Amino acid sequence: MNKTFKMLSAALVTAVVATSSISAYAATPQQLQINNELTKPASKHAVYVNGKVVDENLNVYANKQNVLMIPLRTISDQLGYQVTWNAETKNAELQKGAQWTAVAVGKDQYSVNKMYVQLGSAPESKAGVTYVPVSFFDKVLHQQVIVEDDGTIKIGEQVQGVTKKGSITHISIEEKDASIKGAIMMNGFTNGVRLNITDETSIVDQDGKKLTIADLKLGQEIEVEHGLAMTMSIPPMTNAVKIVVNDKMDTPEVLGTVGEVVEAKTLTDGTIQVVIKGEKLNDNSFEMIALNLAKDTPIIDAKDNSELKAEDLRKGTKVYGFYGPMTTKSLPAIGQAVKIVVEQESLIQPK
Repeated sequence: MNKTFKMLSAALVTAVVATSSISAYAATPQQLQINNELTKPASKHAVYVNGKVVDENLNVYANKQNVLMIPLRTISDQLGYQVTWNAETKNAELQKGAQWTAVAVGKDQYSVNKMYVQLGSAPESKAGVTYVPVSFFDKVLHQQVIVEDDGTIKIGEQVQGVTKKGSITHISIEEKDASIKGAIMMNGFTNGVRLNITDETSIVDQDGKKLTIADLKLGQEIEVEHGLAMTMSIPPMTNAVKIVVNDKMDTPEVLGTVGEVVEAKTLTDGTIQVVIKGEKLNDNSFEMIALNLAKDTPIIDAKDNSELKAEDLRKGTKVYGFYGPMTTKSLPAIGQAVKIVVEQESLIQPK
């Protein structure tokens, strides 16, 4: 693991969920919010999973914190999860394809994307049955949860998602976790998002041809669909549902350096050259590289994916510089820029 990704991993903080409260008897149907607070004690609730009513005698109650609690196994089974009891850890474990999580009675600690979130209430056990906050199915299992005005609870597959466009600014291949093949960073550390790639992630090109994580390159323009659930870390992290690669890049290998522009100048032939000093993004790249810019070299602002000009690359600008493997043996090495992504504009005013 290189230094950049260590920095990113260290920056990911535990996601503690805290949003506005909901009522089990709201005036209009609404998607469940996160902290589960109820304005009234729970009464009889009909529970539907994927449009079908669950056992009419299903026990649903409000705990001491007035949080709506529902049976874990009954609902999870209906959603297609395999629920098992781990006697060693004393956790109930849920798995569906590559998705896995575990809950422990008495602990307000739920695993999401390798991190823990809190829902405001811990799982409870009654008569040998484990109950979890209703928001568990929304915030942990990424299902859509709606509480109707008559108390009816509807749980089903999340139909809403988010689509974003941007540039790949980091790629990591995961070799230890069987459920996650790797991760990519899109649009940089400050403005972007870290996207886990799982067995369920679809990667295709513009023509719909199936690709793998090995086909992804630094600097590529992509369009990503991911779920609504994200960690509250910097950068936020979530699982990618679908990745569409919008450019092929003629360069068979793309190298990258993330850092600061320490020099920007115009050569005698009119070519603009920027020197970037920082950290290399892959094994064959450089910590310091001088990149020549062609007239058509894309220079992209990570904040909004707008196009910038070469004149915007002043000393002090924080950038991701992408280039091909053909470089000079000089110090610093000189290469041809394939793409520049601006993380943060220079605070140094031009003279």
